[in-house]
Amino acid sequence: MLKVLLKKQLTEIFQSFFVNRKKGTARSRVFTAGLIVLYVLLMGGVIGGMFTLFAVAICDSLFEVGFGWLYFLIFSGAALMLGVFGSVFNTFSGLYQSKDNDFLLSLPIPVRYILVARLLSVYVLGAMFSFCVMLPGIVVYFVLRPVTVWSVFGCVFLLFFVSALILVLSCLLGWVVARINARLKNKNILTVAASLLFLAAYYFVYFKAQELIETLIENVQVLGEKVKGAAYPLYLLGRAGEGDLLSIGIYLLVGAALVALTYLVLSKSFLRLATSSSGTAKKKYVEKKVQAQSIEKALLKKEFGRFLGSPTYMLNCGLGCLFLPILSVLVLIKGRDLLASFLNVGVDFPSEILLVLACLMICFLVCMNDMTAPSVSLEGKNIWLVQSMPIEPKKVLQAKLLLQLVLTCPLTLLCSAAFIAVLRPGIGGGVLLVIFPQVFAVLTASFGLFLNLKRNNLSWNSEMIPVKQGFSVVVALFGAMSYLCILGGVYFAVGKYLAPELYLTLGLVLTAVLVVLLYRWILTKGAKIFAFL
Repeated sequence: MLKVLLKKQLTEIFQSFFVNRKKGTARSRVFTAGLIVLYVLLMGGVIGGMFTLFAVAICDSLFEVGFGWLYFLIFSGAALMLGVFGSVFNTFSGLYQSKDNDFLLSLPIPVRYILVARLLSVYVLGAMFSFCVMLPGIVVYFVLRPVTVWSVFGCVFLLFFVSALILVLSCLLGWVVARINARLKNKNILTVAASLLFLAAYYFVYFKAQELIETLIENVQVLGEKVKGAAYPLYLLGRAGEGDLLSIGIYLLVGAALVALTYLVLSKSFLRLATSSSGTAKKKYVEKKVQAQSIEKALLKKEFGRFLGSPTYMLNCGLGCLFLPILSVLVLIKGRDLLASFLNVGVDFPSEILLVLACLMICFLVCMNDMTAPSVSLEGKNIWLVQSMPIEPKKVLQAKLLLQLVLTCPLTLLCSAAFIAVLRPGIGGGVLLVIFPQVFAVLTASFGLFLNLKRNNLSWNSEMIPVKQGFSVVVALFGAMSYLCILGGVYFAVGKYLAPELYLTLGLVLTAVLVVLLYRWILTKGAKIFAFL
């Protein structure tokens, strides 16, 4: 019975390997095997490859100065963070908020079997992430350093101890997430915040990796002594990786105690957690007057509701809303240095040239807002509702355009103002720095809607299909970026013959013409297409 329950849990986690969500049918065994192999290669190639390079960079340096324990401690910490983040939300949904709790509890199955199966699924998922970090570090250690029987034993022990610790922390943090989730009216905030946090951490490590490695190697003596003195248990954890039997024995007892305590606590409270209905925040009814709204306002409100109600939609089509303010702050802090660094030139580089670069930088971030690209497809099988209403199709399409413009144009203006404050161009340059990105924002919105009207998918089972795999989304993003690359490439080819203001003016005219053509098509032919989808 336990084996069957565990198989069920793992099948739910990796359902996308076995089921075609678009068609709702089972995949063939060959195709499933291919997806699993591809997933393993991607996990091992991307995450594993990154940590392999990191291990090669620090392994010899740490062991030669007698700080091998710090090497294992670093990899244990990285594996712990990645494993907990990767499995905590599965713990929340699979252990505390599982949809089949009532069904399983109604069957003649011992509760302990259900709990153990859920815990094992959490362990497997956490171990999968932690192994992507730990295994590269261990393999590099075996290749570059002398190996003994006890060091091999220590590495194997550390590998499974870290995965067990991930299980304990995932259960604890999953409970915290469940408590927070119960008090949130808009639960999408939790998903978006967690995803953005992970994205920020990833890019921070990516851009700071070399600097962090150099700082670590230069200050290894000081860092090692501080850890050894102020956090002796962490030193013992690193020593366990080196094969120290005393450290292994201590952490074997600690790990067993933590896992046993976790199981004991959950076994006492699992029934209450599984049958609790506190997963949704209660809303109090507040009496208020309802006023009639214009068609345009109601349609725009509908589009905002869909966008803000879907973490997938927000994260994949609204990243420009995050990066545009970040660029504004960076420009105000770093000034001309930020722009000059992109061209590998001095800060005395002519501001006229930097004017073109500033426009292109803003527009590249504008490309990351492509809400219109999947907007028609997201109507799905309910598109008949808006088609059956006494509303002109063009007004529905205008609302979709307006959603992207409302979310993009103010932030674009903020970014332009930051560049103007730093570069201090002339009046003409300042006006172009404001107008060009705004017109380009209208172009990207119109282009995305044009593509989705021509190539839409209304028969999806998961919104991830039109948002992440849709033809229009991919072409809208890379098409807009290609347009900017062409403008930039042409300028750097003929820029010495044209003033930057003149070139931007020509680019603005071309962009405006494309906007007019696309917008007219959307209101005429596009509206007819939408009416009969």
